[in-house]
Amino acid sequence: MLLGSKRRALSQLLYLGVGLAGFPIFTSGGGITYVLKPTFGYLIGFVLASYLVGKLVEKQSNLRFRDDLLANFAGMIPVYACGVLYLYLSMNTWVGESASFWYVFMTGVVLNVAGDVILCFAAAIVAVRLQQALPHLPHVSTKGGR
Repeated sequence: MLLGSKRRALSQLLYLGVGLAGFPIFTSGGGITYVLKPTFGYLIGFVLASYLVGKLVEKQSNLRFRDDLLANFAGMIPVYACGVLYLYLSMNTWVGESASFWYVFMTGVVLNVAGDVILCFAAAIVAVRLQQALPHLPHVSTKGGR
């Protein structure tokens, strides 16, 4: 929440690059072949979500729990959209398993959304508390690309 849109997206691109370079930081390891994993779309969604959440937070004059929480919820949309689409395409093409969109939606969203909602609450709480504990940090809406 404190990095802003550009730095948030860059942090996720770095995470993606390090994992694709072969460092085992993803759930099932790492390496360039990870793009063939059915869940790779969620990693793509992380980059988009990071930028979106950063943009929404940058518009705030102060970090407020409610606004941060809503920004986090908005960030779930590109993660799940990219993740489910990629999962559906991979299952029905190179994985070779026929899967209905409904099945992919149930396994890719419904089974995971409760945990992600909890993480959204936790991230909003931590962001507000960090800003309060470290008031010398410039807010994300200040000039300088935060």
